[in-house]
Amino acid sequence: MMVQLFAQPIDPSGLANSGWANATIGGVCVALLVVLAYFLKLWVDERKSNTEVLRETSGQLVGVIEKTNVVIAGNTQAIGNVAKQTDAVVFKVDDLRETMMRRPCLMQPDVTYRPPGG
Repeated sequence: MMVQLFAQPIDPSGLANSGWANATIGGVCVALLVVLAYFLKLWVDERKSNTEVLRETSGQLVGVIEKTNVVIAGNTQAIGNVAKQTDAVVFKVDDLRETMMRRPCLMQPDVTYRPPGG
């Protein structure tokens, strides 16, 4: 008997059996749905603004990539020019080396010394 008393809900006002209980529960559910819909709308609006920001950012990134490609093309052309000039310098240094190797060494005894102006 004592266990059954504890198991029964305590409702001193008697509202649990009236129609007001169902109306109250329904009103709370509707209010929660309205709040949920409001937050859902805020979330969707934030997603839309984030999407617009991403579109703008991606447009800026495309512009930066295009400018970077122009710079890379210019650098590639400059490197090609430097390579051509380097080839020319190497050729001239080789030519100078060959010219120097054909001249007699001044330290050899068979070369006669001529004083300047003489």
